[in-house]
Formats: sequence, C-alpha cells, structure tokens
Amino acid sequence: MLGSRENERYFESHVEIFEWLRVSRDNVPGAILCRFTEAQARAFMLLHVFMHELGHHFDRIKLPSVVASEARITLSLSQEAAMTLE
Repeated sequence: MLGSRENERYFESHVEIFEWLRVSRDNVPGAILCRFTEAQARAFMLLHVFMHELGHHFDRIKLPSVVASEARITLSLSQEAAMTLE
C-alpha cells in the first residue's frame, strides 16, 4: 500500500475521474480506499491507464529524441527479423 501522503496525492490528482465514475471510497487511518465495481475498474483502466500508456507510445513515435531513435531502431530490427523468417 502506498504511504499516506502518496496515497492522498494520488487520490487528489485523480479525484475527478473517480467522481465521474462514481467510485466509492473510505477514509481509513493512513489511507484512502477506493472501492471499484468491475465496470468501474474496466472504465478506469481504459479511460485513464490505457490512455496514459498510449501517450508514452505517441511520445516515443512523435518526439525527436533519443527514445524515438531507439524505437525506430527496434522497429527496423524487428522488420529485418520478420523478413528472415518468411
């Protein structure tokens, strides 16, 4: 479990999506417990976590940086490996 300050900061930075999804929560000593239904958990994963991770991939492809260069090299090597298997 996250420490109390980290838990509160995480919750506060995501409170809008928790409220939008109507996630219930309990304040317990040293933590905030969010109680997701299965549908709420799926929605949170798709609307927040997936989009966040997709942003990393977008950055790697679109931003001119060493990371983007590494991504192109990896793709090139993968394409070469696929061609040798054909």
